[in-house]
Parts: sequence; structure tokens; C-alpha cells
Amino acid sequence: MNTTPSTAPATRVNLDKHPATYLVLVDVTEAFTAQLALFGPAQRHRPLPPTGHVVRQADDPQERETQWDDLADFCTEAQSQVSLRTYTAISHGHAAYLARWDHAVGRAAENMAEVIGDHVARGTRGRLAGWIAIRIADGRSDNVLYPDAPSARAAQKHPERCTVVPLNARNPLTVEECERFLTSKAHELHGCLGRDFHPTCR
Repeated sequence: MNTTPSTAPATRVNLDKHPATYLVLVDVTEAFTAQLALFGPAQRHRPLPPTGHVVRQADDPQERETQWDDLADFCTEAQSQVSLRTYTAISHGHAAYLARWDHAVGRAAENMAEVIGDHVARGTRGRLAGWIAIRIADGRSDNVLYPDAPSARAAQKHPERCTVVPLNARNPLTVEECERFLTSKAHELHGCLGRDFHPTCR
């Protein structure tokens, strides 16, 4: 019996995940997902990818262009209910996570801006009228105007999941400003906000 050990080099498997560009279809209104569940995908000349589809961007420039055009056409056929976004991620799952995060923060920002707008519409006569408590997860509020920040925090069932903001009727926060604010607060809540205020989770 030959007991001489093999001298062939062992095959190395590279388990490192390197960043790449991923294309993600995001259900903007969430109505499209419900429509698919009820009626199935609409009949087309070619099969359509499901909403929430994640694909790694092709390396070949021509294939990449075709890939983008196909997904962009799908968004058009979905009548603005689905948007196409790009992310730098290390995997399909990572890209999907980033898309869900951004979508959730975007919806929360819209809710927060609506809460502020409702308070302004009630009439604050252009002055700093008080403080409102906002849930970081969804941007919603208890719709109570508090005299100060401590009172707003103390009234919340889970104050650690909320943030408080002053209401200024002369210069109310826009949706974009609400999104930046909630993004920072969400990363701070999750403990992934670095010293340079850049999230370490991304």
C-alpha cells in the first residue's frame, strides 16, 4: 500500500465577501405586493421579476445596460409603484436589507412631516409652540403638543424608542430634513453611529 502523502496543493476557497453594486426593486406604495398576491403577475410578452427582486450588477457593460433597461421597463409597467435603486453591498441579502432600511426611513419621514404639518395647521401663529414626540421606527406621534422636551419624553410608554423635536411653525421640517434626522436617530438607537456620525452598519 502506498502511504506517501499527496503533495497536491489544497484547494483554497475564498470566503471573503467583496463589495459590489446590486440593483433592487422596491415596492414604493406596498400596494403592488398586495396586487400580486391577489391577482398574480400581469401577463406580458416576457416574464417579470417579482417586486423586491435583488440582482448583482453584471460585469459586462453591454449586459449591464440590458439588465438596467429590463428592470427600468418593469418599473414603468408597474406605474410608479415600484422603484429601482442601486446599493453597494457585500451580498444579495445585504442589499435587500439596505433597501428595506431606506424604504422604512423614507416612510417614517413622510409620517413625521405629516405630524408636523398637522400641528402647524392647527395654528401656532409663527412661534415656537412646544415639543412633539416622534417614534423613530415609523415617524408617528401621540399628537400631543408638550411644553418642553422632558415632558414629551416622560409621557411616552417607550421613551428610548422615541425622539422629541421642537415645533417651529415659521420653519417646519421638510420630508428630506425629517429623513436625515430620523436616519441619524435610528442609527443612534441601534448603536451603530460612529464617532464621525457615519453609520458603521453600512
